[in-house]
Amino acid sequence: MNASTETQSAAAGPSTARERRCRRILLHSPDITLKGKNQDMFRLRLVENIRRCLRALGLDWPVGSARGRAYVDTTGRDGKDIAAAVAALADTAGVTSLADAVWLRPAQVAGDAGLNWPLLEDTLVDLGRDCFIPGA
Repeated sequence: MNASTETQSAAAGPSTARERRCRRILLHSPDITLKGKNQDMFRLRLVENIRRCLRALGLDWPVGSARGRAYVDTTGRDGKDIAAAVAALADTAGVTSLADAVWLRPAQVAGDAGLNWPLLEDTLVDLGRDCFIPGA
């Protein structure tokens, strides 16, 4: 992304790295790749199980799947709700691992001029601030 593209993006939308990034819970379920021709059926069932688990917590968050992973969009959600969702989703059948993550759109991260280092740096610094515990 070049400087003029960054300026246009900033003018058209959020002004900080924190506001431009999407938060997601990523769920890894590698066993689905072993299912053969009926992988789509298992993937749909996993997404429905995730939705059911979230609804049991009173959460109606967007759930999807892409590139062999399921995800829950948690952008702008309360940290306590995210922590509760992560804990509950850890027990979902078929999920082998999961993580609260930041998703940056590929166009934000890399462009014609190479990697967008300022965005990556801002995102990493914000993540460090989010999880820093003084004196720990």
